[in-house]
Amino acid sequence: MARLGNKYLLKKYSGCASGTLALKRMLKMPLNEILFILPVILILRIGGGIHFIQRMINYTQRFGMLLAIWLIFYTALCIWGYHASHRQWEKKYGKLREEIQLFLEALLDESKDGY
Repeated sequence: MARLGNKYLLKKYSGCASGTLALKRMLKMPLNEILFILPVILILRIGGGIHFIQRMINYTQRFGMLLAIWLIFYTALCIWGYHASHRQWEKKYGKLREEIQLFLEALLDESKDGY
């Protein structure tokens, strides 16, 4: 009976998405989110840099040094944010994604066996 249920699930979910629709929904960063976030990061980088340099230019006239400090700080901030969100995603969805992947592999193996 379990084999019939697995065959039904395979037929139901393997249509045009070939059984990976759930995995595609569980991506860490889908393409549409990347396309939204990149311009936001760029705008914040430029705006924050202008503000930082305008405030700090009163204390030193070394524009290149201020620009380098800002670029290093903002790049480190973005890298830290990516790693923190990645760790949070792994804690929340990592095991579920692995279980879905194992389930789909088992379904495909059973369908190859002809049961």
